[in-house]
Order: sequence, then C-alpha cells, then structure tokens
Amino acid sequence: MPVCRCGCREITVAGFDHIEFGLCLASLAALLRIPRRPRVFYNGKPVDNQLGASLYDRYSYFWASSVQARAIWQPLDLSEIPSLSHNLRCRILEARYQHQKGAGRLWLQQLGTFRGTLVYQWLFVLLKSFMSFAVQVSLHGFYLQLEADKNKVWAWVFALAFCLMAEVIVGCWLKSVSETLLEMPTIAHLTLLVFQKSTRRKISYGFEKNQPGESQPLASSEINLLRADISAVSMIWGFSNNFPIAIFKILLDVAFLIKLMGAKSIISGFAVCAILIPLSTNLSKKRAFLQSRLSRYRDRTMAHVGEALQGIHQIRFLSLEATWIAKINRIRTAELQQAWKTAVSMGIVNSCVDLGPILLVSVSILVYALEHQSLAPSIAFVSIGLVADLHASIRTLPRMAANIYESWISYRRVEDYSNEPEVESVLGSSEGILFNAATFEWPKALPMLLRSRDTGSGKSLLLAAILGEADLISGEIRTTKRKIEEKLGGTFTGRIAYVSQPPWIDDTSIRDNIIFGLRFDEVRYWDVIKACALEQDLEQMHEGDATKAGFKGAALSGGQCWRVALARAVYSSASVILLDDVLSAVDGRVARWIVEQALTGPLFEGRTIILATHTPDICLKYASYLVELGGSTVKKSMTEDDIRLSLQKKYESTEQVDKITENKRAGDLPKEEIMSVPSPRLSGQLKASVKASGTQATDVLRPTDLAPRQKAQKVYSGYFKATGGWIPLLVGMTVTVACELLSAGRSWWLMRWTSDRPKTGPEVPDGEPSLLKYRVAVYLVLSLLSGVGNTAQTLVFARLGLAASQSLFERMLEAVLRAPLLKIMAVPMGQYLNAFVSDLPSVDRSMTEEMSGILNDCFHLAIVFGTSFLSAPYVVLSAVILSVMYFKVATYYRMSSRAFQKLIPVAQAPVLEHMNSITSGLATIRAFGRADYYQNQVYDLIDQRTKLGWHLSLGIKWMNIRTGIIGASFVTITAATLALQGADAAFAGFTITMAMQLSDVLSQLIRRYGLISGSLNAVGRVMEFIESPTETQDGDDAPKGWPSSGEVRVEDLTVTYRGSPALTNINLRINPRSRVGIVGRTGAGKTTLAHSLLRFLEPESGKIIFDGVDISTLKLFHLRQGISIIPQEPFLFSGTLRSNLDLHSDKQDEELRNALWRVGLQSLEKTEKPNNSSGSFYDLDIVIGDGGKNMSHGQRQLICLARALLSRSRLLIFDEATSSVDRKMDQMIQEVIRNEFSDSTIIFIAHRLSTLNSFDEIVVLDSRRVVETVSASEFAARRQ
Repeated sequence: MPVCRCGCREITVAGFDHIEFGLCLASLAALLRIPRRPRVFYNGKPVDNQLGASLYDRYSYFWASSVQARAIWQPLDLSEIPSLSHNLRCRILEARYQHQKGAGRLWLQQLGTFRGTLVYQWLFVLLKSFMSFAVQVSLHGFYLQLEADKNKVWAWVFALAFCLMAEVIVGCWLKSVSETLLEMPTIAHLTLLVFQKSTRRKISYGFEKNQPGESQPLASSEINLLRADISAVSMIWGFSNNFPIAIFKILLDVAFLIKLMGAKSIISGFAVCAILIPLSTNLSKKRAFLQSRLSRYRDRTMAHVGEALQGIHQIRFLSLEATWIAKINRIRTAELQQAWKTAVSMGIVNSCVDLGPILLVSVSILVYALEHQSLAPSIAFVSIGLVADLHASIRTLPRMAANIYESWISYRRVEDYSNEPEVESVLGSSEGILFNAATFEWPKALPMLLRSRDTGSGKSLLLAAILGEADLISGEIRTTKRKIEEKLGGTFTGRIAYVSQPPWIDDTSIRDNIIFGLRFDEVRYWDVIKACALEQDLEQMHEGDATKAGFKGAALSGGQCWRVALARAVYSSASVILLDDVLSAVDGRVARWIVEQALTGPLFEGRTIILATHTPDICLKYASYLVELGGSTVKKSMTEDDIRLSLQKKYESTEQVDKITENKRAGDLPKEEIMSVPSPRLSGQLKASVKASGTQATDVLRPTDLAPRQKAQKVYSGYFKATGGWIPLLVGMTVTVACELLSAGRSWWLMRWTSDRPKTGPEVPDGEPSLLKYRVAVYLVLSLLSGVGNTAQTLVFARLGLAASQSLFERMLEAVLRAPLLKIMAVPMGQYLNAFVSDLPSVDRSMTEEMSGILNDCFHLAIVFGTSFLSAPYVVLSAVILSVMYFKVATYYRMSSRAFQKLIPVAQAPVLEHMNSITSGLATIRAFGRADYYQNQVYDLIDQRTKLGWHLSLGIKWMNIRTGIIGASFVTITAATLALQGADAAFAGFTITMAMQLSDVLSQLIRRYGLISGSLNAVGRVMEFIESPTETQDGDDAPKGWPSSGEVRVEDLTVTYRGSPALTNINLRINPRSRVGIVGRTGAGKTTLAHSLLRFLEPESGKIIFDGVDISTLKLFHLRQGISIIPQEPFLFSGTLRSNLDLHSDKQDEELRNALWRVGLQSLEKTEKPNNSSGSFYDLDIVIGDGGKNMSHGQRQLICLARALLSRSRLLIFDEATSSVDRKMDQMIQEVIRNEFSDSTIIFIAHRLSTLNSFDEIVVLDSRRVVETVSASEFAARRQ
C-alpha cells in the first residue's frame, strides 16, 4: 500500500482520501449554513428572512424558529411579526396583475399572472407522484428479498429510506408553493379587487333578487365575497394540483399493479368497478347541485344577519328582538337542512367511491389467486398498498371536483361583481355648476318612490347628480374643475366636499374623521372646531378629539355627527361644498353660529356652497341663488337680487330685512339655556388638554377583548353540550371504534392468509378453490363493512356538528340582539361580523370533521400499539420513542400556533370593518376624492392579514417536515430491524404496514390537533359572545289593560353613561294624553332621557313610573310594547311595505292602507295600475330596499309614523323625528299627531322650536338637568 512518510508517522494515501472527503463534507456543511443576504427591512420593520436564510435553514424551515420562540415566550403583537417578502405584498401583486388586465375572463387573467408559478408547482407534482410510487417499488423489492435469498435486502432498506425522506421534503415544498405562491396571493389579489371595485361601483338603491321570494341586501354582497367566495376561489389554485397528483399516481400504480398481478387480474377488477361509474357520475352531479344551493342559503343567512346588525338600534326600539331572532333562525334552519342534505349526498358519493377500490382489490386478488393458486406477501401487501394509494387518489377526485365546482361558482360571483356597472363621469366642465335640460334618476334596481311634495321633491337627488352619483337620462350637467389654493400644502385631489343625509361618520377618532387623511394643520384644525361649535362637546369627552366615533357615529349624538361631518367638509380645501340639510339636527343658536362662523366665515372664502335645506330663512340673506324644487322638478329659481326683493316685500323695508334675518334664530331658545357656542377661555383649555394627552387616537369605547379566555376543557365542554350531550358523542365514538377494528381486521386477515406458506421454496397452493373464495369473501366483507362504517361515521359527526352549530348560532344571535345598548355601541362592528361570517362557518365545517379525525387517529393509534405489542413487541419501544419525539415537536408547534391564532380576529376584523366603512360612506368618500386614501389603507390591512396567514402556514410546514422525517426514520429503523432478524415476508409486510400507519396517524393527529385548536379559538370567541351580559328578560308581566292613560312620572332620576353623569336628579311629571316638548342644547341629555324611558340605560338612582307601574319591575318586552319611539334617522328593513308596517303579521290590509292614508302617504282609492303599481303606496307589496334606500327621508319617517299608529301605543317618543323634513311636512306630521294620537301621551324632542307651539308643556334640559318646565304659550312669549 502506498505510504507517505512524515517524520515518525506514516500516513496511507487512503487516509488522505478520508481526510479530503471529511474536509469536503465540512465545507459543504459550512456552505449550506452561510446566510445568502443580510437582514432586509421594509418601512423600518424586518422582513421575513426566508430569502436571506442559509440553504439549510430555508429548506428545513429553521429560519422560522426565532419568530415561533418569541410567540411562545412572550405576548405576540401583530406589529412584531416580520413583514412579508416583496413577492407577497399587495402592491406588488397588483402590479403583476396589471400586466394581464384586459386578457379576458378573470380566471384567464390570473392564469397569466401565475403561469410561471404553476409550472413550478407541476414540477413538484411530478416529483411527488414519482417519489410516492418509488416507496411502493422499494417495499416490493424489500419483500422479495425477504422471500428469497436476502442478499440485497440492505440496498432496498437504504432505497426505502431515501424515497421516504425525499417524499416528505418534496411534499412540504409542494404545499409551500401551493399555499404561499398561489393560494395566498390569490386571496390577497381578489380581496384587493373587491375593495377597488367597491370604490368604483355604481351605488344601487334597491335589491338583488336571488330566487322567487328571496332577496338579498346589496350592502352585504361585498361581505359575502370576502367571507366565503374568495377563499373558495383560492382552492382552485391551492389544491388543483391534487388532480394531476391523483392522475399521475393512478397511472403509475395501475402500471405497477399490472406488472405485479398481470393484466388479466387488473382488467377484471376495473371491469367490475366500471359498473359504478354512471352511478358515481350522477351522484356527483346531484351533490354539486346541492352544494350550489347551500351556498345560496349561506349567503341569504349572512345577508339577514348583516341587516340585523346594521339595524340593531331600530330592532331594539321596536322590541323586535324575538321577531328577528325567529326570522333569522328560520333561515338558518333551512340552511342547515340543506347542509345535511349535502352531507348525506357527499356520504353516498364517498361510499360509491369507496366501493370501487374494494371491488378492484377483491376481484383482482381473486383472479390472481385462482390463476396462480397462491398469494405471496410481496404481491399481497404491495398490491394492497398500491390499491390503498389508488383508493386515496380516486376518493379525492369527487371531493376535488365538488370543491372546484364550488370554487368556479364563487369565481363567477367575483367576476360578476367585478363586471358590475361603475360610476362614469357624464359631467361637463364649466366655471360654475350648470344644469341644461337635465333629466336624471337614482341608480337603482327598483323604482324610486318620489312624491310631489317638498319632502321627496328631489333635493338629495340633485346633490347626487352634481356628484355624478345619479344616472343622467338626457340633457347635460356641468361642474367646476377649478381648485382653490390648498392651505395644507399641495393640492387636494377632490374638488367637491359633501355632507350627506344622514351624515356618514367613519369608525375612527373624531380627529381622523375631520382631517380625513390630510396633513394636520393645528391652526386650521382648531379654527374648524370652533366654527362648527364642537369645542364644548370635545371638552366633555374623556379623550377629547381622540375619542372614537364608533360605527356610524354610535358614540356621538345626532347633532354631534352632523357637526363632525360638517367639520370634515370645512377642513377640506374643496372648491364646492354640498350640504344636505346640515342645520336640521342642531338647535337654533348652534345653527346660527354655524351659518355665521362656518358657512359665511373666512374658512369658506372663495368656495361655492350648495345647501339643501327645509329651513332657508336662517341663511337666506347670504344666498346668491335660490332653487325651489317640487314635483321632482324646478318650481322656481331666484337670483341674489330677486331674493333681496322678495325679502323686502315680505318685511316692508331693507332695514327690517337686515334685522329679521340677523335675529331670526336668536330667540329660539330661552336665554337661560347654555348653548354649545364656544368661548375663548374654553378654546384655550381644550387645546391645552388635548396637547397634554397627545394627538394619537385612542379607543374610548374600550371594546371587550373577544379572544378566547376559556380553558380548552371549558370550550370542549360547552361544544359537547351544544352537540346534544355525551350520548350522541358515545354513538360517534362507537362507530369510530368499529371502523378502526374493521380496517385493522383487513390487514390482519391478509397477514394470516399470506403467512400460510413456507418462507422459501416454491409457492404452495392455497388449497381448494372454495377455500380461496372463502378467504377473498372474508376480505371483501371486511372491506365493505369498513366502507359502510366510514360513511356512517361521517354522517354521525356531520349531524353532531350541525346540531352544535345550530345551538351556538341561536345562542349567539340572541346574546347579540339582546345585548345592552352600551355593549352594542362599544364593540366594533367588525368583531360582530367576524364572529358571524368567519368564526361560525369555521365551527360549521371543520370542528366536527377534525374532531372525528382525531378520534379516528387515537383509536387507530391504540390498535397499532396493540397489534404491534402482540406481533412484534420490540417495535413498541421504538414506537414509544417515536411518539415522544412527535409530541415534543407538536407541543412546540401548538404553543406557537396558539399565539398566532389569537391574532386571527385582530387581522380579519379590520378588513371587514374597512369594507363596511366604504360601502356605508361610498358617496362621501368619492365626493372628497378619498378613494385612493382608503385604498392605501386596504393595502396595509390585506398585507397584515396575509402576513399572519403566512406565519400560520409556515408553522405547519415547520412541523410537517420534522414529523415526516421522524416518521420516515421510524419506518426505516423498523425495516432494518426486520432485515437483521430475517423476518418472514408476511410478518414483515404486516409490521411495516403498521409502522407506516403509525407514522401517518401521528402526523395526521398532530396536524388535526393544530387545526382543531384554531376551531376551538373560534368556538371560544363565539362562547364569549354567548356568555356576555344581556338585558334581563325577568320581571313582572304588565297589568291587564296597561298602559291605559299614558301618565309618566320621573322621580330623582340619575343615569350614568360610561362612568360619567348623563342625567342628574331629574324630576318630571307628564300628564296623561298630554303633549310635552323637550328642548336643550346638543348633549344636554334629551336622547338619554328617552332611552331611560325604554330602559336602554338603567338608572343609578331614582325611578320612572309609567301609568302607576315602576318600569324597572316590568319585563322589557311588555314595557317596550307599550311605548313607540320614532328616531331621528328612520330605518326600514328590506322586504315589502307590508312587512315594515305589520311587524307581527297580525293586521289586515285595510288597516295598513288606512294608516298610510292617515299619515298622508296614499289615497284610500286605488288610482294607479290595477295589479302592481310600483310607485304607489296603495300597493303594499312594493319592495323596500335595505335601510329604505329607495325612499326619501320624509317617506321613511311617515312610514314609521304609520307603524306607530298601528301599534296604538299610549306613549310616543319623537326623537328629532322632524328635523330632516321641511316645514310643510313638519306641519303635516304635527297635524297627524294632533288628530290621530289624541289618546296618547306625546314626548317630542326637537330643535325646531316652532314645532312645539301647540304643545301643552315645554321641558328645558341643560347640563343634564331639568332647568324648568313651562307652558308652550309662556315659552313662545319668551322667544318673542
């Protein structure tokens, strides 16, 4: 042997080779651990380090360990999670999509966007299919060596180890490509597409029709798309690779089966299976049809839930909780019945699919055994493994076909939405605003109901036409294109500012509502606050202008909402300001202050103001042009000189005109009343206090943390109770045990069959054909029973899941609709939406499925351990070690994933809230030109959600690659042990089958445990809603005939609101059948008093006695049935005119028409078309859109008045009910009150003081106290 002498030592050349090989390995290891780039940051935050990690860390997912460790050992915040890589950011995805825009159908555009990634995915698909096949080839070679001379058995052991490891790694990376490069980008891109479309979509004031007798509010369509359709669409890209995998596996497995058993055996088996193809095809079509119907039922349920959440205040005012709960539960029951039909259909389809492989393997083995008179273990176990693989592939095809069909339906829905009409600019350009023979109408799905009177005359429609939100039928409209000098730096993108009716308030802080995305200019900002009379309001709020306004301004009074919306318009730099009756909801002096300080002050210098109002007197002298509408057309128009001349004729002299117009509103309220007109001292104090507290908006509402706090045991217990208790669960467990025993029995029977032969030598016949047929028959029966058991288990757990889902849904719906008013106002709407549209569907679909799988895995694990102990005790020790290693990995994963799963609602709810804000305030957002501002927020919200999904998926893959390698190692060690012992091939086949099942079961068990943890979080959030406080339904029944007269006595009443006094020591007596007006500045406590009468707010002390009964002792239903309230913002529910009038379905049509006639909405004679007069209130079946959008504000108010007439309440409360109607309509309503409610007590909260001239008494509130009660005549005399 060649040697090298070095001093006293001799080193062989072979030694040098070994050293060189070791150094090469060390260099390779070092190369694999070298980071590929330094840490990258985006917007000052670290980016996920996947692309910068070393090759070893990347392909073993070690780079994710640091984030997981942080999630385990310290509380995790969404902002602490590393940012997304550039290829997953929303802006980058949008840029990629723009290159394919216009390429045809939406799916073609996405196909072009992801074509490179799809090629990458399919390469992994081919590799994964080949490695799965190679495992079976390695096992066949291993069994042949055990049957023969065993010379090459170790080569097949190493081949098996390599194939198992490679299959694990390739499978993980295929999943990574499918999820992170296809599925997540699809969800992000389509979510962005829906948001972008929502800002361009033409507003439709009606409804979509789904099926005869069904309707769905338009406002909820975007939520349905975000909730279900986009996730369904993503399955096409994320899971469609299972189709080619299944096809490749089928081709490879069939080819190898033919090689093992011969073409005759396999063709015979397939020929028998072919009988099932027509049946399976028809069943799959039926299942697809049922799935399509189920999607429509789900949309219908969520649409009604969304409408109930939108109109929850009106539901509470009308005491309709029980009605709406019953209505939604009926719809939900129909949905779950359809879900059960779909589950049964899927069970039958699966049974049919299961029957095919059973017949295939049974017939093939029978034909092979009859032909060869023997069945070797290498043939039997490999064939069973191949057929099992074939079975799994075939069984996934119907489910994948159904999922892809469902995804395709969702794709069409998203595409239909993206193709809906958009707002098109039909406005010409001019120096001012010009209408030239213009005829226009509301964009609609239904006819608008416009009446020929001042209310409903078209003022709001005229403003919408200026905004471009109306459909121009003929003529032309021109608006100004000029922009005034921007005082905030730069120019403002929108030329128009708009205050809608009702005002739109975003669910952000008051400051953010006013600034509306512009740069903060402190001087300008406080000038606006002062001009809009908001200083005193802000001083009374704990957080000042950082107070969160709540959904639709729920945390603010009506007047505060109007003034915040006005402040937004004033702060903007738009050259045209459109104001839709901004003065109606504020008291007289505040209105005058707004006119003088805001509308005609320096902040509006150089701007055009268009004010639609019912009360022009207060600002008439400032007007340069007056347009009076009537009958949906212009009745007359007046120039500035004409206005001046008209006023001179009315008041006889120019001096008197000046005097009258100057003081018109000065005496509207008693001198003693303290109005919200700011003072210099107050202004300085407020600025100082806000500066001291900082400028960041904080959430004064402090919503309840909806993350699950219950322990897992408590959540499990609650869920099991919802399923019906332990008996149904025991039935499910019994069926599961039977299924697992039958499945194990098949393998045991095959081992017994194939072991009845010598280990070596020629094959010995199995005996008589009758014995062979007996063995095949037993195997066939066990297989059939196993298939039937699997179907039964699926249906049992599906029934358990539907029962639990129904119970949890009903309880949560009741808890939400009966929650205290303060709770409703405090919890952001996005959290309610997330619970209904995300958490409950998770409970519906995955909870019982994963629970069933976990039970399956646990019993399977027990059987594997039992059989291993009986047949091969030495395997048990390695199995125990394997289980310990598995659960160490699983525990680490579970602890980290739990932290991430708690953030799901934190990431999901803002997306839904943002969509809600856009859809509810779309006209305002577009008018201000702030669509881009909201779009930029969408990018960040989607990226936040995608980031969380990325790290959840990353954790699963981190776990899967480790458990997969551990499982592959265990199977390899088992095979090596069998080779060392020289085990029999049949025994080896049975043992390795159990070992592979053990590895698979442990992997599935850990995966399912992670999934069910997410479902448990959803159940926990649902249960937290269920367990949250609700209004008590206890109390006494109302006495018979109560209320009879309508007397109200308030004694020493003190009410607190969020820890602050809202009413203090109120004493008040209202005589039966009297009419009492309540006046006071905004925030004086008028609405709080009304809410106290209905017990929406419980008193700290004192009591209210209504017709001799302390209302605190009554059941809420009886109390609220005796009181009717008509709020400032009337809300109608989607449906028909009849359903909005006859809330309890107990009135005759003539009663309804009579009530409409009494409020002046229709004639008692039918003068329109004989059958269906769409524009007539005589037709009680005219369709009313969501919220009554296809009616004017005044018409909605009159319908509410007619509803109050039908209720025959003894106490009616009008909360600013006439503030948004003209004086003529106001007078008509007062006439209706005098004539039709003479037997009722009337409490009328008003800012328009002329409304109260004919009332019996006037109660003046100030600083949350009653300062005086005077007669209407004395009150009127003071105003003179």
